[in-house]
Amino acid sequence: MKILMKKITLYILTCTLFLQLPAQVPVLDSIQKQFDAYSKNILQEKIYLHSDKEVYLAGEVFWFKLYDVDALFLKPAAISQVGYAEVLDSKNKPVLQAKISLQKGAGAGSWDLPQNLPSGIYTVRAYTNWMKNFNPAYFFKKQITIINARSQNTEDTLPQKENYTVGFYPEGGSMVNGIQSKVAFQVVDKTGTGVPFEAVLLNGSGDSVLKFQPGKFGIGNFLFTPKAGQTYQAKLKFPNGQTINRGLPAAFNEGWVMQLDRSSGNQVRIIVKASANQAGLPVYLFVHSRKATQVALSSNFQNGQAIFLVDKAILGDGISCFTVFNRDRKPVCERLYFTLPKKIMALDIQSDSAFFGRREKVNLQIASTDQIGKPVQANMSMSVFLMDSLQGKNDVDISQYFWLNSDLAGAVESPSYYFNKAGDTGDDADNLMLTHGWRRFRWEDIGRNVKPAFEFIPEYAGHVVTGKVTEISTGKPAAGINCYLTVTGSQTQFRVAESDSAGRIAFELGKFYNDGEVIIQTNGRLDSLYSVEIFKPFSEKYAENTGSLFSIPGAYAETIASRFSNYQVQHTYTGNRQLRYLLPKADTTAFYFKPDISYQLDNYVRFTTMEEVLREYVEPVNVRKRDGEFRLHVVDKNRNVFFESDPLVLLDGLPVFDINKLMAYDPLKVRKLDVVSRGYYLGSQSFTGIVNFITYSTNLQDFELDPHATVLDYDGLQLQREFFAPEYLTGQQKSNRLPDFRNLLYWNPAINTNRTGKQEVSFYSSDLPGKYIVVLQGIGEDGIPGGAVRHIEIK
Repeated sequence: MKILMKKITLYILTCTLFLQLPAQVPVLDSIQKQFDAYSKNILQEKIYLHSDKEVYLAGEVFWFKLYDVDALFLKPAAISQVGYAEVLDSKNKPVLQAKISLQKGAGAGSWDLPQNLPSGIYTVRAYTNWMKNFNPAYFFKKQITIINARSQNTEDTLPQKENYTVGFYPEGGSMVNGIQSKVAFQVVDKTGTGVPFEAVLLNGSGDSVLKFQPGKFGIGNFLFTPKAGQTYQAKLKFPNGQTINRGLPAAFNEGWVMQLDRSSGNQVRIIVKASANQAGLPVYLFVHSRKATQVALSSNFQNGQAIFLVDKAILGDGISCFTVFNRDRKPVCERLYFTLPKKIMALDIQSDSAFFGRREKVNLQIASTDQIGKPVQANMSMSVFLMDSLQGKNDVDISQYFWLNSDLAGAVESPSYYFNKAGDTGDDADNLMLTHGWRRFRWEDIGRNVKPAFEFIPEYAGHVVTGKVTEISTGKPAAGINCYLTVTGSQTQFRVAESDSAGRIAFELGKFYNDGEVIIQTNGRLDSLYSVEIFKPFSEKYAENTGSLFSIPGAYAETIASRFSNYQVQHTYTGNRQLRYLLPKADTTAFYFKPDISYQLDNYVRFTTMEEVLREYVEPVNVRKRDGEFRLHVVDKNRNVFFESDPLVLLDGLPVFDINKLMAYDPLKVRKLDVVSRGYYLGSQSFTGIVNFITYSTNLQDFELDPHATVLDYDGLQLQREFFAPEYLTGQQKSNRLPDFRNLLYWNPAINTNRTGKQEVSFYSSDLPGKYIVVLQGIGEDGIPGGAVRHIEIK
């Protein structure tokens, strides 16, 4: 683990030193050093989930791919080898979960949606174990619709909310009496959708101060100067005639205000004002993007204000954070700014035609280039599905998510709107920045030079099982207790761990794909007074559920009925073909690799007792019995004498500490016996030899476990399923009378363009005519995400 943390620290240090800018004055230099020192201790990941579509029938297969990147360069992250994906209902209860193996920041998975799943809006979220150390609001999440055509029951709706939610957000953080402020606002309905309205701002006497109304998505702003001793309330009127009143946040008598003006040509103009007289005193501006310092400037108050000018060209792509500090290095104002990404990965999809017949081959040519047309190698995923009244194009793609959504805690309505280069969306994007708070850290921690403490470790080499050892009598954590984890079966796993001062244990399982039982125990003959608890690997912290209310308009009934009928027919004829899995390369080697001697017991006389087996022909193992207790000792081949202490004795990888119980086991159930005749070190423990009994079943056939052992069902990494689609290579295949009612024609999570930025994919159309959409998403080797869409029609 120390080696792992050194690698992570070195990686973060490299990233920080690469982008930081020299500060210009001692105070700025101090702020920047504190910020950089804090950043070196925190590597941030971002994860994106691309699903084959967003509307499903209960019983269908949900296909997806995970993209895991570091938050600084957006390049595939090397810190995590496991991703976690979940489907949550409206009460944040998981209905489906999966651990996904990540290779070079990418991994694919699938779920069979249960046929008894109620209709409803569900949330899909994804994260890594390392990301669990931070706010779950920054996990990837999106909504999908699941329709159960067999049942009219629906999933429990969201908790009852008021018809409208109204929020007011002063620029910079607060309003100060006597100083003009920009106040942003956002009004959404029960579904989280922005709504139009007309409003008037009233003072405490009921007098009208100003009128305002929203721009796009219920968001807008107004300029306002609060007065001391006054309270303010907004009266909003909606198109349906409903009227509501909402109060503004209280203004302070003392404080700071910042205003950002983006209309000054190639520069951003920041004006800072304060209630107290700051004439001649310094003020500082610090701008960073994804933990990289962009700007560090100082200014002095003149005529009641301080002004900063920042070149737009040096700001990072995506979201930048502007923070104002007073002369005491205390942050007093902060706001966000969005820059449309300059670097892009352009993906292009070409086909021989826009129209195809049924069961006809479709060839698509894919090209990936940068913003100047230079070829880029890219790792991508593609889905081709039927568009109908239920299913259209998803609004957010990987590029929009990494540049925008991933750095905002709240939901963003129609994120693609803010990436429309053809229209002037700058003012709307600025309103979005004002109404969505963001920061993955606290300046207070940076100022105190607090080194962050992390509860969850990065899974750098594969899945890690964690837990805690406690004293049974007191419930207190137990330190220094040796624990053993065993997974039986064809891919036996055996791991050891020692509890730390807080009783915590961690077993590194690597690429563990088993989905059976896991057995955890201590040495029952020495440590019978302790219990072991294994923690759930999935996060039990949730962001606020901003999901939509579920309803199916009656006009969709025909589409649902048609979809369900097609699904039933397709499932009947090809359902079993969706159960093919791509088996990973399994390492069946024991943890001790090659034994010094191995006995295939069928090659010898089969004795009826284990004692006879060991005494008759297992020469490296000496059997002793004293006071009714059996003891085994292994010979040290290097000295040709028997070790005096006990070896590690295993049955199918399970440590056996009661040798009498093993000696009473039926040897006819044992296929093989491995002996390691040397000292062996595993983790923090050492063993004077190893004796491993392996049964025919490899799963402890009829062996009674120690009553203190913890046994639990534990899913390993999910096996990757093979997507099935028929091929019509010959006229006979094409005229086959078996129906082909696929609405998902193609799913491929592993499309890679070559050095020329080219790749070709092929698939066959089905018997369902209609308009299909091709959705391609991915990320280039230079860390730039991109997506593309193309439409084809089946006649």
